[in-house]
Amino acid sequence: MSSVLRRLRRFREWLVLTNLGAVILAVALVAYFLFGLPRADYAVQIVAAVAIALVVGALIVVVVGALLTHLALKPSGEEAPPIYFEAVSGFATALSLPARRWFPLLEVEWTWETPEGVTVTSAQVEGTRMENVESASRTHARRIRRRFVIEDGFGLARIVLRREEAREITVVPWVGQLNRSPLLRSLASGDDRPHPRGALEGDRVDMRRYVPGDPLRLALWKVYARTRVLMVRTPERAIAPAIRVAAYLVAARGDEAPAAAARVAVEGGLLGERWVFGADGGERLAENRDEALAQIVDSRRLRDDEALGNGGGLVPFLAAASESEPARAVIFVPAIGGAWVEQVAAAVARHPGHTSVVIVADGVLDGAKPRPVLDRIVRVPDDPDPSEENVATAEGIASIALRLARAGAEVGALNRVTGRTIPLGLGTMAAAERSVA
Repeated sequence: MSSVLRRLRRFREWLVLTNLGAVILAVALVAYFLFGLPRADYAVQIVAAVAIALVVGALIVVVVGALLTHLALKPSGEEAPPIYFEAVSGFATALSLPARRWFPLLEVEWTWETPEGVTVTSAQVEGTRMENVESASRTHARRIRRRFVIEDGFGLARIVLRREEAREITVVPWVGQLNRSPLLRSLASGDDRPHPRGALEGDRVDMRRYVPGDPLRLALWKVYARTRVLMVRTPERAIAPAIRVAAYLVAARGDEAPAAAARVAVEGGLLGERWVFGADGGERLAENRDEALAQIVDSRRLRDDEALGNGGGLVPFLAAASESEPARAVIFVPAIGGAWVEQVAAAVARHPGHTSVVIVADGVLDGAKPRPVLDRIVRVPDDPDPSEENVATAEGIASIALRLARAGAEVGALNRVTGRTIPLGLGTMAAAERSVA
């Protein structure tokens, strides 16, 4: 059904007259030829002729305006520079058109069809209309498809033009106040607790009896003077912390906030000296900043893909990252539950090394307040706010944290807007545990 409506809409765009223009023209022609001429009613003839002339003038204005717009959109032959800005707080200027203030009753507006989610506004600067684009979420595309609507001031005629431009656009996620988060700064830290089955790689804080061959510089002479037993210092048994961090971003509903946390970790060098990065849809391990940022942005297109998104690539990523040496896993996940929770939990349970999971949201709700029945029936619903999908409930975050903690992960939660840690209280965890049960 949606494809049929789309085709009907496209067919309607080929008709130059708008619904209003077609109705006025039809009424004017009927009035002129069926009433004005047969009855010699000059008043009806004059009014009908003015209406017909108005519609014809609108057609001329729109056709000429469409031709001028088409000529202004011809490529200049120079390669357009790539567009790069930050979502929410940034914008970019991508196109400029003549304002044509001298042209009467001509209105030219345009939007972006691809990539989706980009808001277009224009401002006149010294006789030129400058296109400003903004976006509420990250995106990446190599081509831009615009839809131009050329219309007269009365809305009687309209021509729609579509133009594609080979131009790369990259919108990185808005980081908010995550730069201040101490939780992100501790991602690459190791485990300070000794492990009884680990190798002798810790500090020399243990001791044992002297055996021939031990260096005397390690002898504890004060212990020997007191007990007459020669003891030497020996390293404690400990598993050395992983020197490599394997960070991963899960693409799912509400992933804009964790994508911002991943960006902060990569750009700020918070993953340590040696790290690899991956995201849903990534074909290889990213080992530098540019490759990691590209995967963060590209993962946006897979958030609704059940096969490639929802953490589907986490298991092979951890296997590849830990193939040559042990790796500490850091996983950035949204605060909205979904199919990704079980996939991530299974990957965490299979990973032999230490795993940290960072849940990131744009806010925490105490509880959803239902709208009144009459309000839901009568009121026209507002357009969805892209930022609302990143807001979660305390019980939902606790439920996700509980499931991943049971799988063996160390779980923390962050608020992107404030940069503060979201507390996972015992009461909230208990409520989440009861809901899971």
